[in-house]
Amino acid sequence: MTTITIAYPTDPLGVVPGGTDTCIRDILRCAPDDITMQLVGVTTNPAEYKVGQWNKANIRGTNFNFFPLMAVKDLNTQMRIPLSVKFTLKLFNSDSLKNSDVIQFNRIEPALAALKNKQPKIVILHQNMNVLRNKNSDIRWKYLPGLYFWVESLILRKIREIFIVREDAVVEYKERFPEKKNEIHFLPTWMNPDLFYFQADKKTAQKLICNEFGLPVEGELMIFVGRFDHQKDPILLIESVAEAFKLRPDGKLILIGDGVLKQQVIEKIAEHKLTDRIKLIGAQSQESVAKYLRASDLLLLSSAYEGMPRCVVESLGSGVPVVTTNAGEVTLLVHNDSNGYIVEERDARIFGGFINKALDKVLELRGKPCVDAVDEYRDEVVLKKLYTTYRELAK
Repeated sequence: MTTITIAYPTDPLGVVPGGTDTCIRDILRCAPDDITMQLVGVTTNPAEYKVGQWNKANIRGTNFNFFPLMAVKDLNTQMRIPLSVKFTLKLFNSDSLKNSDVIQFNRIEPALAALKNKQPKIVILHQNMNVLRNKNSDIRWKYLPGLYFWVESLILRKIREIFIVREDAVVEYKERFPEKKNEIHFLPTWMNPDLFYFQADKKTAQKLICNEFGLPVEGELMIFVGRFDHQKDPILLIESVAEAFKLRPDGKLILIGDGVLKQQVIEKIAEHKLTDRIKLIGAQSQESVAKYLRASDLLLLSSAYEGMPRCVVESLGSGVPVVTTNAGEVTLLVHNDSNGYIVEERDARIFGGFINKALDKVLELRGKPCVDAVDEYRDEVVLKKLYTTYRELAK
């Protein structure tokens, strides 16, 4: 058996706050029988999963070992001292990584605590870290970009394999680290087709959801899935939807997520007098997200920057078209007039216009054009390469 330990400050058994957390859950869930998966993370349920020791855990029938380094009340709350810093400091004083054949990190900082460990290491980068120079970045390192890139350089030179979810970042990192160009790979975002699949008749499901949240039954239902932060720019989203609703008086929107801009989102909805047509329903499990997606007519994404957004992959897998800003790898997924639209300008009137354009022809955009666009991004296809890398490094 090959033992793989992932070190990342996530709770694999709580409500999922983001794409990286879902990525880690899927790696644990899909692991083949010859690989034992372990996660060194955090817990929001210390009564059941004891801090500072190994616990047996299970995700949808797959067993793994779980070592919470610390307890956290809410993973959606921004802390004065970043969680990644607290987690890394705890990791320095832990021996939880020692019984591993390969160690994986999904961000740079925790790898500092394992530089002296002899096991081969993998890093998965979920962003092109040039986003530190983006004014909308929520990453604290944006205040010290020089220090970040120095730390990153120190760590990546000691990493055996590097996976990145953006193709442009793969090119850039190969230029920065030419001696490692054969060890830097593109790893696209994937989706679980057992959860995210097309449902041709969604009228009944949509009616139930509208009744559940007090929305009018008539008209199209749109959905947003993501954090309420500056990266996702939910304020632009609300402004754009308000523009679209001027021509679509029966439209409605549900917002799945939470975050530091939640109060501003609530105030913006009230400002446009749309509280009866836009509902915030909080962070949801993958199963619930899948249910709401299948019943929706359109996914909206207004991000300032992205990696390869999971919500877009999952929406298309569900047969639901997408209107999105041009952020990250959306051009690999969304094709204008086929399965949605990419909005080049960060302008609410223009974005709102594309929302209405998509809804006017939603019957042409939905279904097969969406599903076909993400067929190669099924979890079993994408993760096969990662598990093969685990085995090769463990030899």
